[in-house]
Amino acid sequence: MRLLVELRYRAVATIGCGTGTAWGGIKRLGNIGDSIIAVFGQGPVGLSATMFAAAMGGRMIAVVVKPARLAHAQGLGADEIVNPAEAAVPNVVADLTGGRGVDVVIET
Repeated sequence: MRLLVELRYRAVATIGCGTGTAWGGIKRLGNIGDSIIAVFGQGPVGLSATMFAAAMGGRMIAVVVKPARLAHAQGLGADEIVNPAEAAVPNVVADLTGGRGVDVVIET
């Protein structure tokens, strides 16, 4: 059985660029299952990184100023969201992690 899916070029380009870039970065990190990870930026690459790292067991903190992107990040597995326009990121991360901080920062 052959399944055909029609996708527009722009959708394929977005998936290939954003998702492929995030996947490559996440895989280079190795085992992130017990890590606390902050992803700064929640565009196509950041959302993909959030999704992949959450699926691999990382505790995800998504950071972005756009509320709609924060909502998307939560839907893709972010455990916590931070809007830097509303609060100082270092202070929020310190509160969320009991002062431990994060193990990995991904800036997208």
